[in-house]
Amino acid sequence: MIRTPIRCLTVALLLVTRPAWSAAHEFVVYTPGMGGTREQARPFLELFFRAVEGQLGWKPKSVDGQFFEDAHQAREFIEKNHPAYGLIAPSLYLELACAKPAPEPIASIVGLGHSSGSVRYYLMVKDGAFKTLEDLRGKRLSSNHLMNPKFLSRVVFAGKIDVASFFQLLATNSPVKPFKALDRGEAEAVLIDEAQFENMKSLPIGASLRVLFSSSPLPPSPVVAFGRSVQPAERDAVKKTLAALCSSPTGAPVCRELQIVRFDPLDAAAYRPAVQQYCK
Repeated sequence: MIRTPIRCLTVALLLVTRPAWSAAHEFVVYTPGMGGTREQARPFLELFFRAVEGQLGWKPKSVDGQFFEDAHQAREFIEKNHPAYGLIAPSLYLELACAKPAPEPIASIVGLGHSSGSVRYYLMVKDGAFKTLEDLRGKRLSSNHLMNPKFLSRVVFAGKIDVASFFQLLATNSPVKPFKALDRGEAEAVLIDEAQFENMKSLPIGASLRVLFSSSPLPPSPVVAFGRSVQPAERDAVKKTLAALCSSPTGAPVCRELQIVRFDPLDAAAYRPAVQQYCK
């Protein structure tokens, strides 16, 4: 199973089963397409939440969260329950940013294998099978990143194609299954992110794949603060804590376990070009 920092936090939050919003500091989490089980979640849940509250000096067990794999459900939950913080996919952030007020990005996650705080998406095919993007019109595309075709069309592909009508979409929640589908001839192309791009080098099919298209660098999944629920002083404290977490004596082991190198500061300006593309 491909293990990424987002996935580690995702599976952690799958385990939350307590009544909604019993804790003082709440996270909503929407990071789809990462796989994982509730059983895998337990240690990661405790590691991340306890590390954050410990660094901030908050009461034990005062951090909680709710995980969603459906963007509509996540957005409904945000509107109804007003969580304090979110770890959300870029596509959901852009949806929220098109409305007012938009949540405030306060950090981004830099994982192992990433030298910067930006990410790319790659359209991969078997070497020699196709030469241009147009050659893939009407062909089967397998990916665990197909939850929001609008995001892919307008931001990842920068308006070059309408993903939903250009491809036959084969969605999966597994980061590994797209490679298997391509290897078996069940798909002609896969769309993957940087973590998958790095991990594919260890897969049997990896050496036979080539990049047909790559996106421009895009902002990563942000940690956001919801202004209606968070006071500025607390928001700034969380932002400062995340920035220092992976270099602190108690936080460094947690980050290593979650395969996180660091949390980078992030503000809304980093997303401005993507917001303009998505919201037009």
